[in-house]
Amino acid sequence: DQISSPFGTGFEGLSRLTLALRARGVSVGVNHEQLEPFLAGFCAPGHVLVLGIPWKQRYAAAEREAVRRCLAVGSGVLVLVEHDDIYGHATIQNELIEPFGIRALPVSSIAASKSDDPFDVEWPWARADRLGIRAARVFLPAPLELSSRARPLLELLRPAVAEHAVVGALTTEAGGPLVVLGELEIFWNMTPDAGLRAGENLELTLALFALLAGRDVSLPDGPAKLTPPGAWGRGSR
Repeated sequence: DQISSPFGTGFEGLSRLTLALRARGVSVGVNHEQLEPFLAGFCAPGHVLVLGIPWKQRYAAAEREAVRRCLAVGSGVLVLVEHDDIYGHATIQNELIEPFGIRALPVSSIAASKSDDPFDVEWPWARADRLGIRAARVFLPAPLELSSRARPLLELLRPAVAEHAVVGALTTEAGGPLVVLGELEIFWNMTPDAGLRAGENLELTLALFALLAGRDVSLPDGPAKLTPPGAWGRGSR
């Protein structure tokens, strides 16, 4: 019951992303089966499972264990979270991701901006240093809290609240890469200024799926640290 389809060609569709992935030899599909039996035949190194926004439907304990087994055999898992715990979805996703040291907060991250244009506040610039991305643009992303087992992956350049800078995280504690992204609209078709075509969003997305497929899963040593705000550059359109 996802609001976005990999094959949807409209504003909220993901057809542009699907075409970009297929152009790189990636197979894209949608699962309509129960999660546990589906994963029994799906999980393998190089395979990527995307868990979209759950609409008031919790994961069963057996399903959470199936996701852990999927990671254990080397699959990548991407867990998506939206802002403000809409329909309680962040609460549900937290039941899955908290054991891996990542928790989504039930709020939105916005940019520190003096602009009168809400777009500049609600679509903050972000960077993902390990993926070579310095100018992604995300919509009201959900901030993430991390334990020492997880690492920041995507950080806002100029967050209105410094503690809400991390909106993407990575851990390989269970085997394959687990990425949590506090954002969904970054994948949407939308417009040239928003969604997949904004800033370096396409480049970020392709690099993210490459990481999830196992091409780069090494983590830096030491505790998780954020880039000091004074050292951040400013993204530009």
